[in-house]
Parts: sequence; structure tokens; C-alpha cells
Amino acid sequence: MGPLVPTTGRSTALIVTGLLALAYGSLTFFALIPIERAVRRTAPAKLSTFSWLCDRRAASEPCGLAILRGTLIGLGLLGMDTFLVWLGTTRLGMSLDSFGVIYLPIRLFVNTTWPGVLAVCYPVVLAVSIALVVALVISGSSRVVSRPRLAMFLALILVAAILPGPTIVMAGVQPYFSKIILLLIEVAILACTFTSFDLLTVTAALFTLLFWSDNYQLLLMFRPTGAFEQWLAFWRLGPNRRRRGSYCIQIVAPGGLSAVRNGISMK
Repeated sequence: MGPLVPTTGRSTALIVTGLLALAYGSLTFFALIPIERAVRRTAPAKLSTFSWLCDRRAASEPCGLAILRGTLIGLGLLGMDTFLVWLGTTRLGMSLDSFGVIYLPIRLFVNTTWPGVLAVCYPVVLAVSIALVVALVISGSSRVVSRPRLAMFLALILVAAILPGPTIVMAGVQPYFSKIILLLIEVAILACTFTSFDLLTVTAALFTLLFWSDNYQLLLMFRPTGAFEQWLAFWRLGPNRRRRGSYCIQIVAPGGLSAVRNGISMK
């Protein structure tokens, strides 16, 4: 017999998950205070659609348009991230970040009962966190530095320096300085998205990038035993044409979690 490996029971896992959710919610509440003050003093309208998600205006046309626009930008960002990782690992002598690309997804999704639900909830948390960091740094630098271009450049460097971590799959290369160089390009796209549109558009773009990356890894892992849920998620996520020139964004988590936005007229 081999050595016994201690495992965590389901009840303990539920308790730890509840405590982590409570801690994250409390931290987010206090973190939103400086972000709201910083963004509202520079561009108050950029927080409007994001705050509307908490009331009845979540079904309004501006929210739906921001989600649709962010999804399209996220797909472009996904292609850019894939190209940069390929270019860095094949032409520039960089190595693939095996921890973030291989080890972390296996630890997260293989040992869970509902990997499809986690594949949606995990990108949502990361997308909101990264979007808030981008909004805070850009708004804060624009207030401190008078020159807009210099403020944007400093904000890009700061965001690219603090984003790399074991849970961030963007620019999945090593070493650390190579990751920062690739992140500068992706963060520049996010910064342009924030300055041109709003915070909800940035969040939707990040969610699209992170969700497609995680779901593709799930697709590869579960292909030998069947990856129906992953193919279903790919099919249901994206702009789907409806009658009368309207569009609908459907974000469906395998297991029944769904959020549908209807009636965005594209003129």
C-alpha cells in the first residue's frame, strides 16, 4: 500500500468556501470606495452601466450593448493573447508558464464536482477584480499626472507590473519580465477600452478572455471521457442573431445557470 494522502471533506470545503466568499465580499466592498471616488471624479459615466447590474436597469439597452461590445473585444483580446504566447515561446525564447497554464487548471477543475459552474464563476471573480484594478490605476494616474499620455503610460506600466500572479492566465509565459512585456500590449487594449467605453465593457472583455481560456483547457482535459458541457458552453457564449435584427448574448454555465440579454438593436 502506498502512503495515505489526506483529503478535505465536502463539509470542510463548503465551510472554507463560505468563509472565502465572505472575506472576498468584505474586501470588495471596502475596495470599491476609493475606486468609485477616483473614477467618478474623472469620468462618472463609466460606472453607470456597471452599477445598473444591481437593479432593474440591468436589462437596459446600454448594459446589453456594453456586454456585447465587451464580448467582441474579449474575443479579439483572446486572439492577441494566443498570438503573443505563441510568438514568445517559438520565436523569442520564452517558456510557457506551466503552473498557470497546466497545474492550476488541473487543481481547480479536475477535483471539483461541478467544473462547468466553476469555469464560469472563477472568470467572473477574476474579470471584476482586474477591471477594478485597471479603472483605479488609470483614474488615479490621470489625476496625479497632468499630461494625459504620460499618465496613461505610467498606468500601463503599473498595471502590467502588479497583474502577474499564479491565478492570472493572461500572457502565460516565463520569466516574469517577459510576462510584463506581453501584458503591456494586452493592458493597453484594456486601457483603450476603458477610456473609450466604460467599466462594464472592460469586465465583459476580461470575462470572455478568461472563460474561453479556462473552458478550452477543460475541453482538452475531458475530451477522452466526453466534453459535451464544454462544447455547449462554447456554442452558447457569443453573439447570436435573432429575428428583426436584434441580438442576444447568452452566457450559460453547464448545470443550468444562465443569464440572457435580449433586444439589442443593431442599427
